[in-house]
Amino acid sequence: MVLIKKIVATYQYIYFRLLIYHIKEWQGIKKIGSFNSNFAITASAIALIYSIELIYRRICGTSGFLNDEQSIIFMALSVVIIHSLIFSQDDKKLIAKYTPHKEEDPYWKLKGYLSLTFVFGPVVLLLFLM
Repeated sequence: MVLIKKIVATYQYIYFRLLIYHIKEWQGIKKIGSFNSNFAITASAIALIYSIELIYRRICGTSGFLNDEQSIIFMALSVVIIHSLIFSQDDKKLIAKYTPHKEEDPYWKLKGYLSLTFVFGPVVLLLFLM
């Protein structure tokens, strides 16, 4: 249970960092920033799951757990539902929970780069595996 809480907290922090970035890019429109952040994390999680599936297929030489379109659609819908439950918190609560630091702080920048790597890394891995 502790591992699940850490995973959820990590996802919420990455969502928070993306939310701040998207709100800044959309000139303060919070709904679009929230939608973009949720979509990016969901797409990244689906890409990560499917990448694990492809690695499993290549290592074991057998078909994995996503054999047909129905199981892929079920997995994608499950991830969307889980993410909507995890990120259903009010964005103000997340901003209060993870108070933004000075943007010049090197630790803040490092965590931002790691967050972006976590979001775009699985997508790049999936493209590489295909």
